[in-house]
Amino acid sequence: MVIIHICHSTPVDKIIYAYSEYQPMFDEMMTDIPRLILHQGLPSKEDIERYTGGVNHTIVVLDDLMLQVAQSQDCVHLFTVTSHHRNVTTVMLSQNLYPPGKYARTISLNCLNVILFRNYRDSRQVITFGSQILPGNVSYFKAAYEAATRPNFGYLHVCLEPTQIKDYQLRSNILPGEDMVIYQPL
Repeated sequence: MVIIHICHSTPVDKIIYAYSEYQPMFDEMMTDIPRLILHQGLPSKEDIERYTGGVNHTIVVLDDLMLQVAQSQDCVHLFTVTSHHRNVTTVMLSQNLYPPGKYARTISLNCLNVILFRNYRDSRQVITFGSQILPGNVSYFKAAYEAATRPNFGYLHVCLEPTQIKDYQLRSNILPGEDMVIYQPL
């Protein structure tokens, strides 16, 4: 749904979906999402340059490739340079906000939008993240996270873009047809 929403809000020429293991849902995605290219494994810098050459906007989704991404200098380049100069939206699907890896911190610091789902296993990493982006206001972040993730499949969208108005930084229900909720401190 997020990919489709991005497609409707910004014209997209290509969507590159890099994955670690093939899943049957990819067949449905190929039918439902125009301009989708499936790529098994981590794309190299050369792959990204080939996919993004001569196009206005590309989305690159990295699914279940967290360990490879955190060790890849090409991915650091994707998050820090390519995304800005080639108009590439990079989406990394991960179960861990702080994966181990040589480049994990640099990549994390260059993520401008983070979508958090409920995590029963390690909620401490969410609180740590909240203390990093809203130092001194963790209780506000925690309350927003808990409210947003209370429903099944609920999520908190954290916008870290430099142009974002601070009052709209924490939101949920951002997709078309949903009633958007904006979380603000009391």
